[in-house]
Amino acid sequence: MTPAELQTLRQSLFLTEAEAAALGGATPAQLRAWEAPGGPPAPLALQRELRRLDGLVEVMARRIAAALAAQLGDSKGPQAVETVLLRHAEDRDLAAVDPEAVQALRGDLGLAATLQGAALARCRRLAAEASGGALTLRLVWFDAAAYAAWLPGSGLEDGPTARIAWAAETLEQAEPEAGG
Repeated sequence: MTPAELQTLRQSLFLTEAEAAALGGATPAQLRAWEAPGGPPAPLALQRELRRLDGLVEVMARRIAAALAAQLGDSKGPQAVETVLLRHAEDRDLAAVDPEAVQALRGDLGLAATLQGAALARCRRLAAEASGGALTLRLVWFDAAAYAAWLPGSGLEDGPTARIAWAAETLEQAEPEAGG
């Protein structure tokens, strides 16, 4: 892996220098050297781990995109569709919804929420390509405290449907009214 490939892969995973260095048991200074033009190659163990995480992020992105496509069904008209997805800032919030993802995405290092962000970015691209631009994905940060306060008055039980309903309502409140 060239230094440019290493840096590009790290950045596509939304990893900081410190996070990627920790994956390889290195320091950020060592990582910067491996990413510098003409720098020495990164250790193979780090290269393999970044590639493994990249594969998991890609699978997660495709899984989300496939689920969205299934929800949209076979309706492939010119009508634009907008849907909202939750972005988790904390691994513990993501773990409440998808514990296997947290474990696979290096929850042991606190990287799962960061890597979920990378997956959602890829998912947005995949969804736009698959729908010919008709599907727009909006992202809302999951706020556990705000969600917990909202849930009792919603009439819904905690779960994916309730979380998406909360996110859609949060998005509506955040959007300025047209013409205002």
